[in-house]
Amino acid sequence: MLKKFLFCTTLSLIWCNSYANEYNLTKNTCIKSEIKNDLLLIYKSDCKKGKVLLDKFQVPNDIPKLDYVFEEEINNKKYIFLSISYNDSYRDEHNKINYADKYHLNYVYQCEKECKFDKKLSNFFGNGGDLVDINTDKKVYVFPYSTEQSIKDELKSNLFKNWFYNKKMKGVVLKKTYINNDKNSLFNHFGYLIKDDKFVVEDISSKWLNIIYINKNGKKITGWIDCNDTNVCS
Repeated sequence: MLKKFLFCTTLSLIWCNSYANEYNLTKNTCIKSEIKNDLLLIYKSDCKKGKVLLDKFQVPNDIPKLDYVFEEEINNKKYIFLSISYNDSYRDEHNKINYADKYHLNYVYQCEKECKFDKKLSNFFGNGGDLVDINTDKKVYVFPYSTEQSIKDELKSNLFKNWFYNKKMKGVVLKKTYINNDKNSLFNHFGYLIKDDKFVVEDISSKWLNIIYINKNGKKITGWIDCNDTNVCS
C-alpha cells in the first residue's frame, strides 16, 4: 500500500508535468520528485535551496509516477488533489480480465497551515484503472477519475455536491445491476437488483454506490452497485 501524506501550499490552481522532476507551485513553493531504490520520493522546497522529504511511495513491480497536483477551494476550505499512477499486471482469478494501462491512486488533503489527509474525499475519487477482456481486448470497465479534468468536472456535479454536504440520497435502478461485497467487482456478485428497485445511498467511491436495499420480505441488503446503472449518475 502507498503511504498517504503530502505537504504543499499554493493560492491558485496548480498543474504538474508528470515527466518533470520539479514542479513550481508558487514563486516560493516547489515540489520535487526523485526516484531512489524503487521509491518515488516527494520533497517540498522553497524553490531555491534545501528540501524536506514529504512522502515516499512504493508499489509492487513498478515505480509510481506523479501525474498531477491541483488545488481547489470547497466550502471555504483549501484542498490539494494529488494523483499518482503505475503499471499493474493484475489479472483476475478467473483469468478473464486485466488492467489496460495504468492503475491510478487519488489522494486529497485539506490544507490550511498544514496539509492533512482527507480520507472521505480520497475515498470518493478512489483508486482503479481501465479493465479489458483478455481474449477480446475489449474494455469492460473504465475508471472514471484517471485525469485531472475528470476530477475537476466531478467537483461541479450534483452527485459530488449532494454527497459532500451529506444530503441523504435515494436512488432507483434503471437496469439490472449486480450487488457486490466490494466496489469495482466484475465477478464476485452475491445478488442483483432489477429495474425500478429503490435503495438508499450510504457511501460513494469511484462511482460505485454502497447502498441499503429492503426487499419485499423486509430483509435489509447492503452492498456495492454500479452508479451508472441507476438514476443517481444518470
